[in-house]
Amino acid sequence: MSKVLSIEVGNSLTKIVEMDYKSKNPKVYKCINIPTPDEVFDDGYISDSKEYAGTLRQALADNKIKTRQAVCTITCSKIANREIMLPNVKLNQVDDLIRANASEYFPVDLSQYELGYIVLGRENADTEAAKLKVMLLACEKELIQGYDTLFEQAGLKLVGVDYAGNSVVQIMKKEVTEATEMVIKVEEQSTIATIIRSGELMMQRNLGYGIDNTVQTMMSYHLFNEDSYGKCIDLLKEHNCIYPTLSGEDEETIKLKETLDKGDRKAMTDMTEALGPLVGNVGRVLDLYNSKNVEHPITKVSMIGLGSQIAGLDKLFTNELGVTTESVNSVKSVTFALNAQVKDTGEYLTAMGASISPVGFIEDQKKADAKKTNYLSLSILCLLLIGVLIAALYIMARRPYEDEAIQNVSLKAMEKKYEPALQVKEQCDNVSALYEEVKKLAGLTDSNIDGLIAFLTELEAKFPADASIEMFQSDNSMATFSVKVPTMTEAASLIDTVRGFDSLFDVRVSSITRESEDEESSIKHEKKVADPDFEEESVDGTFYKFNLECIYYANGASE
Repeated sequence: MSKVLSIEVGNSLTKIVEMDYKSKNPKVYKCINIPTPDEVFDDGYISDSKEYAGTLRQALADNKIKTRQAVCTITCSKIANREIMLPNVKLNQVDDLIRANASEYFPVDLSQYELGYIVLGRENADTEAAKLKVMLLACEKELIQGYDTLFEQAGLKLVGVDYAGNSVVQIMKKEVTEATEMVIKVEEQSTIATIIRSGELMMQRNLGYGIDNTVQTMMSYHLFNEDSYGKCIDLLKEHNCIYPTLSGEDEETIKLKETLDKGDRKAMTDMTEALGPLVGNVGRVLDLYNSKNVEHPITKVSMIGLGSQIAGLDKLFTNELGVTTESVNSVKSVTFALNAQVKDTGEYLTAMGASISPVGFIEDQKKADAKKTNYLSLSILCLLLIGVLIAALYIMARRPYEDEAIQNVSLKAMEKKYEPALQVKEQCDNVSALYEEVKKLAGLTDSNIDGLIAFLTELEAKFPADASIEMFQSDNSMATFSVKVPTMTEAASLIDTVRGFDSLFDVRVSSITRESEDEESSIKHEKKVADPDFEEESVDGTFYKFNLECIYYANGASE
């Protein structure tokens, strides 16, 4: 397995690890760091600095590192990420599937971005509804270009770019095999909170807080006799300069304050309080996850990065979060060569993770370079063979060409012979198409309401003079109206008459009631009408009332 330099450029330190590339069990050969110059690093972006590149090149020479291929891991708040669900495809098909639908995931000009992804796992893996859960990442090409330029000036070739969040997962997933743990990568101006359960990424959040506020507070107190950023960090590593709680009211803190003079107490209080936003945001991520995963709560917090080397910071997190927090200084994911001489392992873990399985922000460029290389290597051979190929193709194609030319002449003669028949067929097709259109339009004009006129004509001609219509309404399918007649006999006659209408398909009659202006009389008459043997002629002030539902023939056709 080839070696690479896995590099993480930070706000104050640049960490460099020489190790195996894309190996399941990589070995670390050397770990070094150099100061990052001021104004070179800004939220992941690298400014063009030949002086910084020269320092990097010199550091490699001083440590006798000859490896020239490099990967880098980037921490940047402008790297967009989104969790998506894909069909349950094979892993080697994920890249093509993502790039085919990339514009749906990130509505930006993707020509300015490089895409990468992290496979989080499969949901419902044993069912037909299985889905592949993927975290999709988009990184500006300008951001990557800064690292490419830096490494080129330092005599290195950039072969891979990783996202710091993925680097953390790759180096730490073998540490969490059963329980649920939170891994916090604490740096100067940022923190990545990663939650892993049984080796799989469950949640990840970027927090815009680190130890920078504490370092700046220390620099403002001249009593520490440190006036540079790097020296203050060294002092924070060597001496416990923060209290074990933010409130400072616990017994341990009170005893510690009694050993300090007034100036030191005030400085330590301010430095501890400067960590409040960092601790608070980590606590919110922990509470958010636990509230949604009651059955799998976070049982441990592991701290890596620069923060893992700050004395007393792990104890502060333990007391404030209520979960045991430990600084990580050894991992199972890598082994170390005998002469590696690694100090402060926790600082280099993210850089180590970048070489295990990077997200592949520059995979497209690498593929293009490979294709270009293949073309160059084959160009000489193609030139030598081109003459032979042309001659062979000419000889092989001559006879088939002559046969096809003869066949072409024959087909043109046949086409000319049957041209009149083709015209007739086209005319027939046109007439058939016109007929179908006319038939379709005629069908659209048909409606049941066409029978309304015929029905009204019959109603006017055959409706009895003694009967009256109180209500009448009609729609596309039927007419409904209410009728009053003086006697039951006339009611029966009217119903028979309407049922004989030629314009109606069916006639439905509601119950017949006898009504009167006197309410009590009306009730009595209704009871009598209910008797099937009851017959009564017209009585002054009374009448028979019923409703008729007359259904038209479909599309007005009485056949």
